[in-house]
Amino acid sequence: MSAQLDRRQKRMIPKTIHYCWFGGAKKGNLAERCIASWRRVMPDWDIREWSEDSFDIGQNRYAKEAYEQRKWAFVSDYARLKILYEHGGVYMDTDVEALKPLDAFLVHGAFSGFEDDKYISPVIIGAQRGNGWIRDLLDDYDNRLFVLPGGELDITTNVITVTEKSKALHGFVPNGEYQVLVHDVHIYPTEWFCPLSCEYGIMRMTEDSHTIHYWNASWLPPRRRLIAKTRRWIRKNLGETVWSVVRKTAESVGIGPTGRTMRRR
Repeated sequence: MSAQLDRRQKRMIPKTIHYCWFGGAKKGNLAERCIASWRRVMPDWDIREWSEDSFDIGQNRYAKEAYEQRKWAFVSDYARLKILYEHGGVYMDTDVEALKPLDAFLVHGAFSGFEDDKYISPVIIGAQRGNGWIRDLLDDYDNRLFVLPGGELDITTNVITVTEKSKALHGFVPNGEYQVLVHDVHIYPTEWFCPLSCEYGIMRMTEDSHTIHYWNASWLPPRRRLIAKTRRWIRKNLGETVWSVVRKTAESVGIGPTGRTMRRR
């Protein structure tokens, strides 16, 4: 894929990594390790933390309601888009480790990657300031509520919303293959940014791998995170047959498997 990584092209995206840390909790070992990898791999980049001290939560109702419910992951769903639209740069979740510099991708209008063959992974998104793809994703939050009229929380994953919006408006095809969408948005195959499989826990790194997403699943309560990790371990080490038996047993007692179609927290 050397064509789309031509370093002779003019850089469009600034060399800034943005990440969100709302709620004021102490960072865990994984977050500290991943942030350290950004500094080590890209020492000439600016790294900017966004929190309630630097980001206006009240500017959007969805973000404000999510913050009031202490659902920090959903605050960051809105914040990452607003930050990228106004400032440009590369957003990364704090469970994403950098393996190689991202400079070659800065020639794009925007970029991200598949997390599997069907879904875009918003854990890493790069965009120039004012990019139309980011604007369209951001517009989705204008009239969106986090606390629904009946009191239920709208905890649909941003994986779903970004993917569906990109299919509807930007020509995204859920086939796992490299593609360029409207507004010069480059979507890369899984191995570029998410070589660790969420479903199987199998690492599929190649020479093209630039980051690893470790699937911290911070939006899940501890019990559901344990279920997700157990699922990956069983599928990786014991196989699909054993997993099928475990899954059916779990569902029979009301413990369904976690997945992208579920809602967060």
